[in-house]
Amino acid sequence: DTVGALFAGFTVDSLDDPLWPSQGGRLGAQADWNLDDLGATRPYWRLRFEGRLGRGLGRKAAMQLDGLFGLSGQDLPVYDHFRVGGPTLVPGYRFEELKGAQAMAGSVSVGYAVLGSLRLVGRAGAGNVFAKTGDITFSHLRWGVATGLYFPTPVGPASLELGVRDGGKTLVSFALGWY
Repeated sequence: DTVGALFAGFTVDSLDDPLWPSQGGRLGAQADWNLDDLGATRPYWRLRFEGRLGRGLGRKAAMQLDGLFGLSGQDLPVYDHFRVGGPTLVPGYRFEELKGAQAMAGSVSVGYAVLGSLRLVGRAGAGNVFAKTGDITFSHLRWGVATGLYFPTPVGPASLELGVRDGGKTLVSFALGWY
């Protein structure tokens, strides 16, 4: 594909930690326009809104809220689809399992420092992807819960989590580095 795109974005960030904040928030928006006039093979547009809020719960615990809302139009290629699976937004689903042209997802996570920087994590999230903007509805959300361990390393965070999704299927997720 030939890409001829205009893009814009902004981020407002006051988080004290990018992955496990105990205070602050982040709000970001991105817009992409792949245009015929700029030589694009597939003209399309895409809007992405993301947010994260962190709050301390005493000396050793923190709560985190995450959200994603995405819209697109025209011939959005598969490689630019929104992805809401994975441990952060919809636990129990693989990262590539829930992808589509429109997306809506949110989650709440609680982390508790058990030993130094090692955290015990609990998550709950819901979301889905949709083919068209008219298909977006709360009644078709998928959900999942997870528990696991998180530890910061010099190459990024390491996490091991066990997720259970709607329908009872389980998934063990291991991640090392930024995702």
